[in-house]
Amino acid sequence: MKTCRNCGVSKSLDLFPKQKQNKDGHHSYCKQCRAAYDKARYNPEKRNKEYVQNLEAERQARREYYSENKDAYYARKAKRRASLLNRTPKWLSASDLQTMSAVYQRCALLNKQSSEKYEVDHIVPLQGETVSGLHVPWNLQIIPMFENRSKGNKLK
Repeated sequence: MKTCRNCGVSKSLDLFPKQKQNKDGHHSYCKQCRAAYDKARYNPEKRNKEYVQNLEAERQARREYYSENKDAYYARKAKRRASLLNRTPKWLSASDLQTMSAVYQRCALLNKQSSEKYEVDHIVPLQGETVSGLHVPWNLQIIPMFENRSKGNKLK
């Protein structure tokens, strides 16, 4: 049994769509609520006005959450910077460091020239669950932002 976050009714798991990212493997909305949500969201007459209003409300909520929890964001950024420093080997040569800098510069240039956004990805993640890579030139690649974010902290 699982309770739908939208309607609040407890239903059996077979009435929830599958979603691998959730711990129990199922979406948090039941199939009926998800279908109603999709129908309302993708209705061409209503979609633009309501969708934009909802988007603005979500953005405002994110801004408020950020302003109330800046310390958590700063801690996460500090952890990321520390992992980059700890994963950068001392034996890298100056040319290796220049190559890495060039990869980041190339990514910034691509972002300026293209409408699609790109990010520098570590092929083997720095803080993976099963394996941890190094911050070295041969572990870097430039990929579209959507692909990088959907990849998460996993090997491809």
